[in-house]
Amino acid sequence: MPDVASDASPTRDAVVTSHRWWHVQDPGSGGTSASAPLWAGLVALADQYSGRHLGFINAGIYRIGRSASYHMAFHDVTTATTP
Repeated sequence: MPDVASDASPTRDAVVTSHRWWHVQDPGSGGTSASAPLWAGLVALADQYSGRHLGFINAGIYRIGRSASYHMAFHDVTTATTP
């Protein structure tokens, strides 16, 4: 079964939230606070690349996971290292 992941521990990556009148940077975000905006941005880029709104992408991710294209689309993380 395909699954997606993102760094759950506090990272050194800055999470920046911008609005027309304000800008906030949080250099120690992690978990959902960091991974949800990362995935939202990834899907927004996919929408832009496709030239249309892709909508709820879970069904498409699972379809790719069951296809012969699995290894072209996904990278299985089987080991991890810590910096």
